[in-house]
Amino acid sequence: MDGNCRSGLLWRQMRSLLLTGLFFLSSLPSLCQSSTSPTIVGYVTQVALPSSFDVNGQRILIDSKTVISVEQPQLQHGNPTYNSLPLSRVKLYLGEPLDVYGEPKGKNSFTASRVLLHARTAREVSGTAIIDTILTTSPSASVSSERFVRADGYSILLPANVESKFQTPLSSVSDIRVNVWIKFHGTQRPDGVVVADKASFSKNVTSPSLDKSREKFEYDPTAVDPESQEGFIERAFRGIDPRKFPPHKDPAMQARIETIGAKLVPRYQVAFPYTEETRIDFRFYLLEAPKWRDAMPLPNGIILVPSHLVERMQNDSQLAALLADKIAWLLEKQPIILPASNGDLAKGAAVDTAVAVVPFAALAATAAAIPVGISANNQFHRNQEQRDRVSIALLHDAGYDITQAPVAWWLLSTRKPKDIANSRMPQRAAYLYQFLGETWSPEN
Repeated sequence: MDGNCRSGLLWRQMRSLLLTGLFFLSSLPSLCQSSTSPTIVGYVTQVALPSSFDVNGQRILIDSKTVISVEQPQLQHGNPTYNSLPLSRVKLYLGEPLDVYGEPKGKNSFTASRVLLHARTAREVSGTAIIDTILTTSPSASVSSERFVRADGYSILLPANVESKFQTPLSSVSDIRVNVWIKFHGTQRPDGVVVADKASFSKNVTSPSLDKSREKFEYDPTAVDPESQEGFIERAFRGIDPRKFPPHKDPAMQARIETIGAKLVPRYQVAFPYTEETRIDFRFYLLEAPKWRDAMPLPNGIILVPSHLVERMQNDSQLAALLADKIAWLLEKQPIILPASNGDLAKGAAVDTAVAVVPFAALAATAAAIPVGISANNQFHRNQEQRDRVSIALLHDAGYDITQAPVAWWLLSTRKPKDIANSRMPQRAAYLYQFLGETWSPEN
């Protein structure tokens, strides 16, 4: 073999070793990550101890070899510490945040080698909402010095030293009652209670524009002609008019949504006389709207419910979650939006993105759909999260199973009926599980 051949062979061997080394080095980060990064990060979505539980809808199998680590609360900033916990002492709750380390075992199933339970910590919260309940404070509390209310889905403690402001005609703590707006800032304790450090209060009033919108959309959904069709030009320039959709003829299903809906309406609203301007005349109607992915509230209290969505709900609590969302929409006076096309109706609020909309208040004067920008999209999600929080409170007061709310929106997240075991958990369901764990956990 001459020198050139030997040189070429040597070069090829060196090149092969070099590529092998580079491949090994490039794989080190992923190898390290696989051993140090959790397999699943999320919230407990089903408790089935002692042998298993679900995280983000995926089954986690545990046994005597599984290491359970509990994060310890930090008194000061620093690296977290962990204590091991015997399997016999593990008490998980729905919505508990945790990390799972393990290996796949079949479809949607993992064998856990380690489970890390996160510590419950205080967090900052704020919001603006209607006070819907006056809660009872602890027996040791002074009635004249502090108040305990529920608003925005939170139990809010107003200490004697809270920084308070009252807008005319409200003037003092004696004016803190249901159907009053509260703007608050505070800290949510690990037990779920929000301790406010700032709070302002204002009267709930009805604007002239809302009065006009209520009058504009006052109609009888059961009287819509099934043969009536909204013209193409109307849809192109004014968006979808919900008043054009015919009713769904099913007396038993209609009675079901009316019964559930009536139970969800807050007691203070039911007690209002018809002369009260902020009273909402809630009414629930079945609709023949196969392309809709959500129910639709109208400014006057009419809530239109597509029949196919009712059929997808597995129990009354899930259906109650769908209706409570629309009741909360109207109670909190969130902007009512009108889908601009049938395509938007197909997307609906079940997906995790906002759609092009036309506000009802501007329906007559708006010539085209208004595209939703980034800031509007963020507001869309903030409004949705507020409705989710308030809906849980409404479900609780009406005696429904609050743990079914995330399941309901999970079921509605797919275009066609699908078992949630075979569909990815949507962001909305994840938020609801998180909120249940932080605010409504049995540990609270």
